[in-house]
Amino acid sequence: MSLFRIRTQSHGAIPTHCHHFELSHRDQYNDTNTVGCETHAILARDCPYSKHLALPLIRKICTLLHNAGQPSWDSLLIPQQISLILGNPPELLPKKLNKAWTEATLKEILPYISSLETLLYT
Repeated sequence: MSLFRIRTQSHGAIPTHCHHFELSHRDQYNDTNTVGCETHAILARDCPYSKHLALPLIRKICTLLHNAGQPSWDSLLIPQQISLILGNPPELLPKKLNKAWTEATLKEILPYISSLETLLYT
């Protein structure tokens, strides 16, 4: 449920309701307490407040991408990175490896989403 609220921006910390999240403007930290877009909430690239939550998951995904012979994390577009963080396998991953990918990432994704939910909703 928390992923659904984040993805649909149905949360007070994500008020922009922009469908094109990569083009949306995020308010400055000193202007408001809002996050501004799902990219900021999920990837937390430049957020000193929540970046520590995403980094372990991103490191795990980077390792899995390398081991599976997939394009590197840095070469992926933001929507592709978000897709991976939300549990989808890489687009080019052979179908027979999807189950193994899901099993390897799910145990990292669930604690991340729980931590993100705690951060956003408390």
